[in-house]
Amino acid sequence: MGVPLRWLLGRSEVRLRLLAGREQLDREVLWAHSIELADPVPWISGGELLLTTGLRLPAETDAQRKYVQRLADAGVAALGFGVGLSHEVVPAAVVAAAEEAGLPLLEVPLPTPFAAIAKAVMERLAEQQYEGVVQASRIQPRMTRAALHGGAQAVVRELAVSTGTAVLFLDHEGRTRAAQPAGVPAPAPEVLAGLRTADEAAAAVSSGPEAGVAVQQVRVGPR
Repeated sequence: MGVPLRWLLGRSEVRLRLLAGREQLDREVLWAHSIELADPVPWISGGELLLTTGLRLPAETDAQRKYVQRLADAGVAALGFGVGLSHEVVPAAVVAAAEEAGLPLLEVPLPTPFAAIAKAVMERLAEQQYEGVVQASRIQPRMTRAALHGGAQAVVRELAVSTGTAVLFLDHEGRTRAAQPAGVPAPAPEVLAGLRTADEAAAAVSSGPEAGVAVQQVRVGPR
């Protein structure tokens, strides 16, 4: 769960301007913080909106391009560059390198403190977590009614509608017993095999280039 860059750009109070990476606005920011290091990569975990004034940015064009490429390779969600302090404008080499790397580059105007951007991201993350709790509290009674009155197929249908995903109920041999939407194919056997846990009691998740698969064991009594 993260904050889409598109949402952040739409916040008038932070007044961000997109300079590069327009095709990547659906990227999600997991956190936002400032780093004024010549090489911030060792302190990056991925998914950040990294904020900098370019204080330690090298003056050489090639070095600036390598700086941006390192950030992209490290999995930074976006780069926010504050202007009006170390640099009056974002260096052209930084803009070009960000565009080439597919890294969204946001210009942060001087009146906007980095703390305001981090606060906006943090508050939106908190809102999303609360929305998730509210959604779960609404889904639970519907799932219970479905189980009582419609059996497995009704539960599968309710879960699929509530989560906006495809849901399958498989037996212990991997055969489909209920599906929503009807006819949706089961994950490949090797995917299911890779998700099986030692005690087959926990949930497991696999993410691929086309879709993610989550498996939850359903146990009844000792079975």
